[in-house]
Amino acid sequence: MGDISAHLDSKETACHCGCSIGNYGKDFSHETALAFEQLRRMCCHFAGHDVSLIISSGYRCEAQNEKVGGSKDSEHMKGDALDIHCPSEIPIDVFHDFADKVIGDSGGMGKYWNRVHIDTRGFRSRWEG
Repeated sequence: MGDISAHLDSKETACHCGCSIGNYGKDFSHETALAFEQLRRMCCHFAGHDVSLIISSGYRCEAQNEKVGGSKDSEHMKGDALDIHCPSEIPIDVFHDFADKVIGDSGGMGKYWNRVHIDTRGFRSRWEG
């Protein structure tokens, strides 16, 4: 079980550079964690069995964000964003649609060839990468 939500753990969301950003999950966005759980439920329902969602990026410190080419005001630096790999059981276009429905008009959703970015920035934003 996760320490941020039922299936989301601070080890998954911590900054990849090894700094302490996000290591304890206390400041991670509750709304983004709820969106993650809803996306996971939709994937499980579609697949007909339990599906794990793999996080490729959660928190990012300023240096890590710059290293990966993130936006200067990235939601990742605020603990409001997740990049999530598409599970093998789910077609990528279905996964993109699920993420778009989960985020709705209250956040950002980026489509990538093998993953999605979701965030809870408070307004609608969409892009493809």
